[in-house]
Amino acid sequence: LGEDALSRLASADDSPAALLRAEEHAAVREAVDKLPDLYRALVLQYYWLERPLEEISATLGVPAGTLKSYLARAREQIRRRLSWTRT
Repeated sequence: LGEDALSRLASADDSPAALLRAEEHAAVREAVDKLPDLYRALVLQYYWLERPLEEISATLGVPAGTLKSYLARAREQIRRRLSWTRT
């Protein structure tokens, strides 16, 4: 390993809380990746890119009200997948 890589490793937060956050982030990302294409695109644009529903609606050609329903369904699918990982 190079000097830069070693210094990053030495300064990395490896506390139990940080490891748990990393595991939770990975589990959420995996759950999002398993969503149907439209739901995944919507979740990524709305939550990760913080785009307003009206803008996403124009991009995807789907009414904003329908997108709200899709978001609720996507969140429920993510919730169900995550509940399986916590057993």
